[in-house]
Amino acid sequence: MKFKTALFALVTMGLIGGLTSSTACGKNDCEDAADRTVAKYEECGFTVETSDGDGGEEAECTDAAGEAAQKSAGCIEAADCAALDGSDLDAVTSLSECLTS
Repeated sequence: MKFKTALFALVTMGLIGGLTSSTACGKNDCEDAADRTVAKYEECGFTVETSDGDGGEEAECTDAAGEAAQKSAGCIEAADCAALDGSDLDAVTSLSECLTS
């Protein structure tokens, strides 16, 4: 179960973290959402390795992508750590429902 959770975390961060464009304060909604997601995983005891962006094209953080990233980050921040580590299936279900609604 931990492998699935770790995979989910990496995919989420990869989708959110790879999106960039510029806004005020040096971060856009996609970058902010990625930072919030990483912070929640670290709060729950996960070791999170982030890339520095080497070796690939960065996708533009459109308004729609930024909005989706912020929504996902909000769901992850609101989730119990038990949802993120997969130890509480009801919490996992709630997180999944939030992410897909």
